[in-house]
Amino acid sequence: MQRIQGDYTTEDNRFTEGNPASGLPATVVTEDWLNDVQEEIIAVIAAAEIDLDGEDQTQLLQALAILIANGLDIFGASHEWAKVQSYAQTDLAITDGAVTWDLRYPNALLVLTQDVTSFTMTNPINGTTPMLTILQDSTGTRTCAMPSGIRWAGKALPELTMEPYADDLLAFPIRSSGVIRGYAALNFGTVE
Repeated sequence: MQRIQGDYTTEDNRFTEGNPASGLPATVVTEDWLNDVQEEIIAVIAAAEIDLDGEDQTQLLQALAILIANGLDIFGASHEWAKVQSYAQTDLAITDGAVTWDLRYPNALLVLTQDVTSFTMTNPINGTTPMLTILQDSTGTRTCAMPSGIRWAGKALPELTMEPYADDLLAFPIRSSGVIRGYAALNFGTVE
């Protein structure tokens, strides 16, 4: 991006509204400058994988929220404190036995109201650890297929707690190489 280069800019390439009394016209806005601004904004929206929509004037704001929530490091690696450390919970839906989890939203809840026969994770982000809470409903005994390609601790799939209202937690650390590992903490409850 560059500062405005059109006619009648200030010496440091800023806009001026001109001065009718002295005959100084206002800055001429050029197509190059407008296209530069447009493409800079679109680059942020595209980085968040949002499709452009001429009816939605909040896309830049949405993109910034997604990028920051996913650990966009705008301050450089020396400022780890600047990264967002907590994420809003995303409720996952079961549709005809299938679940899709967009890992750009790394804190998710899945309430098992039916058996899950297909589970897909999309948009993994290297260096993150998405967390999934799985709750049984009042019926319990619901099963949940696990995503494929996960390197599970102990080389074994976790056996979810089957009791009604059971509370299990799964974590998926994603290495810089894109490898996703999985481990589970099962059967959360209050100690009597």
